[in-house]
Amino acid sequence: MLTQDLPTAVGRLIKDCLNARSTDVMGELFDANYVHRWGLDGELSLPDYTRVIGVWFSDFPDFHVEPGMALTGNDLTCVRSLCTGTHLGSLVGHDPSERAVPCLRHFPYR
Repeated sequence: MLTQDLPTAVGRLIKDCLNARSTDVMGELFDANYVHRWGLDGELSLPDYTRVIGVWFSDFPDFHVEPGMALTGNDLTCVRSLCTGTHLGSLVGHDPSERAVPCLRHFPYR
């Protein structure tokens, strides 16, 4: 759960964390009991999620998120974002490709 209203918190996550390449604001943005979910059964605690973001910063030193359209309703905000970065680290065991990697993503936040 985010600690601020969704549009504000998501904007800060993109600007002050992801694009600033700093996990310092994670504790301000997320409740201490936050659980990051992906796939059917994957879960990460806030400290683990923060570490994963740090790995992305290491493996993609020029990682950048360009937010696009956002939809907000009830307790959910979904942001369509173009993520880019150059793969220079050993991400999940994959050798660095040294290529620019664009990725269009839809990120739901609750």
